[in-house]
Amino acid sequence: MPSGTHEVFTKKVVREIESWLHTSIAGSIECLESTDIALESEPNDDHEYSKRSSDASFALKGDRYPCVVIETSFSQSKRDLPRLADDYIIGSYGNIKLVIWL
Repeated sequence: MPSGTHEVFTKKVVREIESWLHTSIAGSIECLESTDIALESEPNDDHEYSKRSSDASFALKGDRYPCVVIETSFSQSKRDLPRLADDYIIGSYGNIKLVIWL
């Protein structure tokens, strides 16, 4: 369960990104706060999915996957972060373009 500090910090970063987006490409991107994202586990015919829960993400309206995922990780091991980023990017077939770790 995320702490209050975790939530406040993530929301401040999201608001800053939203203010930048509002001035540059307003209306075409929406913020999805803490969201479950179904990712393909293995590229096979069985279409098995794993689930990741991001702290925040930004998606083009109508897209299945966000293009940017934000994770705030106070307790996660830094060694796990590259693998988790790969899970997001590869599991979305490259539709997730950027994973931001705070």
